[in-house]
Amino acid sequence: MDPLLSDLRLAATWDMVVNLIGNRIDHHAGHSGYDQLARYLADRMPVRTLADYMSPLIGDWAWWWIAHRSGPWVARRSGMEWYETYSLSLEMAAAARFVSGRNAVYHYLYGENTYRYLGGLSRIGRRRNNKIVCSYHQPPEILDRILHFRAMLDRLDAVIVVASNQVSYFESVLGSDRVFLIPHGVDTDFYHPPVRLQSDDIRCLFVGKWLRDFKTLHGVARNLAVTDPAVRFTIITDPVHATMFKDQPNVTVLSLISDAALLEAYHTSDLLLLPLEDCTANGALLDGLACGLPVVATDIGGIRDYIDDSCGFLTPAQDVESMSRAIRTLASSPELRATMSQSSRNRALSHDWRRIVNRFVDVYEGLLN
Repeated sequence: MDPLLSDLRLAATWDMVVNLIGNRIDHHAGHSGYDQLARYLADRMPVRTLADYMSPLIGDWAWWWIAHRSGPWVARRSGMEWYETYSLSLEMAAAARFVSGRNAVYHYLYGENTYRYLGGLSRIGRRRNNKIVCSYHQPPEILDRILHFRAMLDRLDAVIVVASNQVSYFESVLGSDRVFLIPHGVDTDFYHPPVRLQSDDIRCLFVGKWLRDFKTLHGVARNLAVTDPAVRFTIITDPVHATMFKDQPNVTVLSLISDAALLEAYHTSDLLLLPLEDCTANGALLDGLACGLPVVATDIGGIRDYIDDSCGFLTPAQDVESMSRAIRTLASSPELRATMSQSSRNRALSHDWRRIVNRFVDVYEGLLN
């Protein structure tokens, strides 16, 4: 897991600094992911990105060996299924600043993975006007499974969630005054609509692996191979899930591709297909909307926070026939695809990071002032 670029950008007009805590998620593209927030915040205020500091001290391979061997023990001791040795290292770096600095926000970008112990120093930190903020990305059913030590949540000054289906989970612990819903952002400069060329084939694009309903995806591809052979599927996922589609004649599977290849896939597709098991925010959805793709997705979790009927079709969970019908409707109507394409782009523009970042600034200022 590569650490975020450790960078300090200070502006003389600000009395506070925001410390962002978190590693990049391995499978996120270079212009995607929640850690893009760092780039846009740096234009507004002083930002320090706290990264794992052990690798430079003892070397990558030695640190990897220690982290790999100690990870299960650290997770058990923390009471958090996804907490690991890297997470502990990040919190140690944060704690050193938290007890010595002043007027700072310590924002965990992925609370599920990295926040556990810093809240134990909250009394010291608050005397120095330091605040702890966590963003959480998983739906409630997963949070129940991975956060076994929920008392730590009450030591937070604020929780930021990315979808409405998370709000009640955190309000039950923190109350409504410490829970803030701020949608996930998207880079609408990198992800932009192409000049679309006419083609006899209809290309459906699927991207991702987490909380994806691969059984329904396989059923839809198999269904349309028989009824609509002109509909083709490009599936971008990890190598393990890719093996499910090796015998599908209407499917092209890609894994471990570059950012340029990912953008080309969006640009050469006619619609985005997202059968889901659950969701809050979804990076592939936002990237697809920004590229002007109509969407066919499962109506589940927080999906309606990001898409409505103007830019796609939402179908019941695990419903192969409904999803297949939605694809056929879009495949048969270039006019509908064009109309939804514009609506998708407009929807994405409302989630441009340059707009969304203002809401983070409001939360930080409210906490420190």
